[in-house]
Amino acid sequence: MVTRKITRAAARWAMGDRTKLKLGNLHSRRDWGFAGDYVKAMHAMLQNGSAKDYVIGTGTSHSVEDFLRRVQVELHQITGGADVPLVEDWVEIDSHLLRTGEIHDLRADATLARQDLDWHPTVDFPQLVRMMVEADVASARKAVGTANKA
Repeated sequence: MVTRKITRAAARWAMGDRTKLKLGNLHSRRDWGFAGDYVKAMHAMLQNGSAKDYVIGTGTSHSVEDFLRRVQVELHQITGGADVPLVEDWVEIDSHLLRTGEIHDLRADATLARQDLDWHPTVDFPQLVRMMVEADVASARKAVGTANKA
């Protein structure tokens, strides 16, 4: 997933690595949400008396560039503002990663899930990005600490 690719690269940047991140279309928009919210939706579906098809999502889409810029904000907070790269300095567009026939804006309509299951996402986009960046930075720090002990 592009989100994990981005947050892992951000974690490496926080640790001093300056390798550029290769991405495709920064304008593609997706409805990114928290897996824990989706598990709650699945559980609610299983508790429902009848089988139905539900669409689960936040109903809001963000571009890959939006995600990158939010990662910058989180990285700035985690590192105390130390040497956070600009997207333009950090990312390189790789034409091999561009998809032909791509749907450029994917957004869920979870109206039926809200009505039937009283399901609503609890984690918004900034919270999701923060959780991912914090987790990957912590993992990178742990890996560096383990390598330094060896």
